[in-house]
Amino acid sequence: MNRNLLKALPIPLLLLAGAGAALAQGFEYDPECWDPSSTTHYSNDFNSYNVGNLLFGAGVGVSGTVTYLKGLCIPDTGNTAVPVIGRFGFTIGSVGSIQDTGVFKDDFLRLTWGMNDFSGGAQSGSGYSFARIQIQDQNGVPAADQRFGGVAFRLAFVGASDRYTYTEQTSGTVDTRLLIDVIGDAARMRWRLTNIGTVPQRLGLWVGQMMILTTFTPSDTFPTDVQNLTPYITIPGHKPLSIDQRFIRINDPTGFPNKVNVSWNQKDAYGLQIVNGPTPETLSANGLSSDQTPVDEFVLGDGTHILNGYSGGVADPKFGDFTFPDATFNTGVTGPAYIQKWQPQIVSPVIAGDPNSGFRDITTYYRSTSGNANYSRPYAVVVDAPKVLGADSNDPNLLSPTPFTVRVYVDNTFGFSSVDKEIPLNDVKVTLTLPQGLSDGNDATKTVITKFINVVAPKQISWIDFPVQVDPTVNGELTYQVKIEPNPGTNKTLTGTILAATTPRLLIRDQANLVTTPFHFSDPSWETVLSPLRVDQDFQVFAWDPVTKAYVIQTQPQRGVGSWVVSTVDLGYKVLQGNPIAPTNEFPDPIKVVFGDPVDGPPLLQLKSGWNLIGNPNRYPIPLGQIVGVTQTNPTQAFTFQELVQQGILSGSLAFWDQDVQTYKYINGLDAKMLPDRGYWIFVTTQQDVTLSFPVVYEPFARAAAKAWTQSDKQWRLQLAARGANGIDDQNYVGKVANATIAKALRSFEPPVAPIKGAISAYITDTVDGNQTSLSQDLSDKTGNFAWTFKVDNKEAGPITVTWPNITTVPKGYRFRITDTATGATRDMRKTSGYTFTAAERTTRTFTIDAVPGVASAPTIGAITVSRTSKDANSPLSIAYTLASDATTTIRILQGNSREVYVPRRNRADKAGQNSVVWNQRDAANRTVPPGVYNVEITAEGQDGERVRRIFPVTIIR
Repeated sequence: MNRNLLKALPIPLLLLAGAGAALAQGFEYDPECWDPSSTTHYSNDFNSYNVGNLLFGAGVGVSGTVTYLKGLCIPDTGNTAVPVIGRFGFTIGSVGSIQDTGVFKDDFLRLTWGMNDFSGGAQSGSGYSFARIQIQDQNGVPAADQRFGGVAFRLAFVGASDRYTYTEQTSGTVDTRLLIDVIGDAARMRWRLTNIGTVPQRLGLWVGQMMILTTFTPSDTFPTDVQNLTPYITIPGHKPLSIDQRFIRINDPTGFPNKVNVSWNQKDAYGLQIVNGPTPETLSANGLSSDQTPVDEFVLGDGTHILNGYSGGVADPKFGDFTFPDATFNTGVTGPAYIQKWQPQIVSPVIAGDPNSGFRDITTYYRSTSGNANYSRPYAVVVDAPKVLGADSNDPNLLSPTPFTVRVYVDNTFGFSSVDKEIPLNDVKVTLTLPQGLSDGNDATKTVITKFINVVAPKQISWIDFPVQVDPTVNGELTYQVKIEPNPGTNKTLTGTILAATTPRLLIRDQANLVTTPFHFSDPSWETVLSPLRVDQDFQVFAWDPVTKAYVIQTQPQRGVGSWVVSTVDLGYKVLQGNPIAPTNEFPDPIKVVFGDPVDGPPLLQLKSGWNLIGNPNRYPIPLGQIVGVTQTNPTQAFTFQELVQQGILSGSLAFWDQDVQTYKYINGLDAKMLPDRGYWIFVTTQQDVTLSFPVVYEPFARAAAKAWTQSDKQWRLQLAARGANGIDDQNYVGKVANATIAKALRSFEPPVAPIKGAISAYITDTVDGNQTSLSQDLSDKTGNFAWTFKVDNKEAGPITVTWPNITTVPKGYRFRITDTATGATRDMRKTSGYTFTAAERTTRTFTIDAVPGVASAPTIGAITVSRTSKDANSPLSIAYTLASDATTTIRILQGNSREVYVPRRNRADKAGQNSVVWNQRDAANRTVPPGVYNVEITAEGQDGERVRRIFPVTIIR
C-alpha cells in the first residue's frame, strides 16, 4: 500500500481499510528506529495481516523483514533485518475515546512496540513482541520450546466473515493456530495448541510484548510523533507500578491482577488493558461465565531483561524472564514489557475421527482502558463515558466536565456477520439509567433515557450519544446502567462507574451524620463552617477519643479524621463556609511516580488500639489497598493495608454510617474505596499504635464496583438484624467461607454505638487473638455444626425485633435455630421470620445461633412421661418427651372435648433427643384447673413441613 492511497482515504476509514485484506508496506515512519539514510525499510516479501474498527486495531506479521538502526532498537547489533512472522501488536483506532477533549488525543495511539503503521498494519517485529509454545513430556520434563512464527505459516488469511486474521504453523509434534478478532474496543487472541504426536505431552504458552505508547496525527508529510517510554501502569487496589513485578496466581489468588492498565499518564489514562482473568467485559451475556483463560503467571519488567534477554537475537528471541528485586523500569527505548504465562497442561494425542480431541485452547483479551464493554456473542457493546468528574478550575463548587456525553457503540460482529448468513441488527433500543445527581442533558427531571439505533450492518459499528448534566452536590462512585435490546439478538445490560470529586458541601440530615472533609478553612470552627447554624442549639459535633474510648466535643474539622455531626434540622447538602481551600498535596508529581520516587501526600494519622475514626483526606475516592502503615512494634518497616490485615493488626472492614437509614454499613477489599466526606470506623486489633499513611489520588480512571457477595454451598452468610422503635442495626452476618485467610479478611468489628437517642447495637461475640471481641461479621472456615453468640444492646426501653431477612438465600443443607438465653425460647429460623422481646432501658439481650448441616428427616415423637416436680399434689407437672430429629414443637393442654386450657410452648425449635416443659396446673387465665382427666397434645413439625401429633392423658387429683 503506498502513501498516496492512504492519503486518499477518509480518516475514519483508515482502520477499516485493513479489515478485509493483507496490508503490504505501510506508512513507514518510526523516528526512534528507522535508519535515516535508508529509504526502504521493508523487504520485498514483507506482508502483515491487520484488522480493526474505529476503536481498536490488531495485526500479525506474516512474512518478510523490517530493517532498523543497528544496535539502537534491537538487541542483536549484528543483524538489523528483523523477521516479522508471528509478531503481533495493538493500536487504538481512528476515533478512540470521545472523552479525550484536552491537548492529548488517543486517536491512532499505538500501544505496543512494533505497530509502525497508523492504519493498523506494518508489524515491525524485533525481539520485543513474540510468543513461545512451552512443551514438556507427560511427566513434566521440558523439551525444546517453539517460537510462534519460527517456521513458515502453513496457512494464513484474513477472514471474510467477522473481523479476524488466521495464522497456523506446524512444527515437530505441535500444531499452533492463532485467531485474532477485533471486537468492540478489544482484540481477542484465540490460541489452539494441538498435539499431533503419538503420546501425551504437556503444552503451555508464554506471550510477551514491550509497551511503548506512541501518538501522532497523520499529515501530508510526516506525523507529529510523541512516545511515552514510561507509561502509567496500574492494577486494581494498588499504587501505580514502577518496579519489576512477578504475580503467581497459585501463590496469591486473591491478589492476582485480572487486568493491568498501561496508560499514557494519570491525567490522560488512555492506553492498553492486558486481561489476565475473568473481567466484567469478558463475561457472557448472562454474566455467569467468561471465555478468558486465566493466566497462571504475569511478569512485568523492562523489555531487555524479561523478553529478549540477550539470547537468540532477533531471529529466534527467547524469554529472559529476569526481574530485578527492586529496580525501576528501564526508561530507554526498551521500556516496560510483560509476559503472560499459561503453564503446560497435559494434552492427549489427536484421536482419529474425534474433532474434540488432542488440543488445548487459550483465549485472552487486549483492550482499551477507556471503555466499559461486553464482547459476548452475538454482538459487542462499548460504553464511552467519563471516568472522572473533577473540580472545575474556575469554580470549586462545580464539577467538570458538565454536561458530558455518554456514547454507546454496538458492534455487529462475531455473531451475525458470517458470509452468506449476515443479519443486520434493526431498531436497537438503548436505555441509559443514571444515578441520583446525573440527569438527561435536555431534561433535568429524567434519569432514564431511551434512544434507538436504526440499523447496525454486519461487520459494522454504530453508536448513539446521550448528553448528561451533573448536579454539583454528587461525589464518589456514580453507577450508571446501559441496557441494549437489539432485533434480533439477546439483550445486554452493562454497569459502569464515574468517579466524582467532592465539592465544599456536606450532607447533613437531622439526627446523626458521620462525616469528614478534605478542605482547609481560613476560619476552621464548626460554627463558621456550618453557619448560620448555631452550635449547641442546632447541632453538636463529637470526635472519638481512642485513648479514653469515649466521645468528646470537637470544635473544628480535622483532615483525615471522622466527626459525628448531630443535627436537629435536615439541611440536605450544606455549602461549607469559612473559605474552604482544596488540599495542595492531593495528586502525585508525575515524574516522581514514573521513577518510583517518594510522593508527598496527606498528613500521617496516628491510630490507637481499638476503635478510631478516620476519613478520606482527598476529594476523590481512594482504594483501601493503597493505604500504608507502620506499627509501633515494628517501627523500622512499612506494610501495605493487605499486609496489616493479614498480620492481624487492622480489621479488613471499615464501618460507615448511612445517614438516610441511620445505621452502619461496611466496606471491605483492596479495591473498596473510601469516599470523600464520609467518616469511617477502623479497628486496631493489637495493643500498639499504628501510623497510617493515606495515598494521594493515583487512579482517576476508576472501574466498576467490586463483585458482590454470592451465596453458595462453599460460602454463605446469614444476616441478623435488630430493630427498635427509634433505631436499627441490620448489617450483621454469620456464616461459612472456604478458608481461614478469607475468614480473617472478611472479619468486621462492631463499631461503637452512634451518639444518638434510641440507638441499637447488635453484634456477634467471638474470641479474636485471645480476646473477647464484638463483631458485625463473623465467618468460619470450619465444617460441621456452627454456633454463634449474638447480642443486642439498647439505650431505650421497649420492644425489639430480631430478624434474619436473607434466610431463603442460605443453602438448604443447613438447619438454623435461634435461642433467647434469658427465657429459653427458641425459634426455627427457616419457619419463622423474627423474634420480638421487650427490653428494659440500657440492657443487653443474648442469643445463640445454631447451624446444623444435614437433610430434613420426618419428625418422630418418642416416649412421653409426666411427673410432679415435688410430692405436693399442687406442684407443677414436668412433661418430658423425646424427638428423633430436630423439630418445631407446640405443646397444648386440652380438656374433654379438645378445648384448649393452656399452651406451655408454641412453635419452639427443639433439638433431637430429650426435651421437656413445665405445666403449673393452671389455665391461660392463671386459674387453678379443677380435678379431672386432661390430654397433653404434642405436635412436631419437621424441616420439610411434615407434622406428627401424639396425645398423652394426665389425671389431676386434688
